[in-house]
Amino acid sequence: MPRWLPIAGVLIALSGVAAYGLLRPGVAPGRDPADVQRQLSAIPRVIDNWVNADDSPLSARDVNVGGVEAYLCRTYTRAATGEAAVVLLLYGDPGELGAHDPRVCYAGSGWALDGIPAKADVGETDTKKNVQLWSARFRRNEELLQVYWGWTATGDWHAADNPRFLFARHRKIFKLYAQQVVTNTAFSPDRGALESFVPAFLRRLDTVVTSPNH
Repeated sequence: MPRWLPIAGVLIALSGVAAYGLLRPGVAPGRDPADVQRQLSAIPRVIDNWVNADDSPLSARDVNVGGVEAYLCRTYTRAATGEAAVVLLLYGDPGELGAHDPRVCYAGSGWALDGIPAKADVGETDTKKNVQLWSARFRRNEELLQVYWGWTATGDWHAADNPRFLFARHRKIFKLYAQQVVTNTAFSPDRGALESFVPAFLRRLDTVVTSPNH
């Protein structure tokens, strides 16, 4: 796993929010997590000119702490430049997955917000659903990360201000992190190398995230 992916901070920040379920009485379980996991694992390892996908398994402790029911943690490499993009896609209860975002999660791993997060429209998926994600950069010493993140229950991706309440009517949701080391200090939060990767990756997710019973 790339050393600059603060997985532990992401998952630890998700813990301790089980009481959210009390706000949603009568909400039935979502899809079989094993089925979701199979679909996530089957996402293509070559996406446009991003190749050489490498999966990074999470530890049982990290999965349990974060309440994660299915996930994909994968690194793609851009063939022309060798740049790496890391995606972390989590499936689970909206109370846990909606509790925090990188502004909280990454701080636990020493990353500080660098600039003001922006809501970025990153195009449409094959099902013509809108895709809006948060975009920001984080700094740790001389290292700089570009990060996109957002949530979905139906295939419409949201840069939600309060995802726990936005998705309170849904049984389960997906949460996405996509990030890349930034080498250009003039980077703008709504543009960068991830700009081409994220829409292409999300198109491959359509059949997974638009399945019924969320």
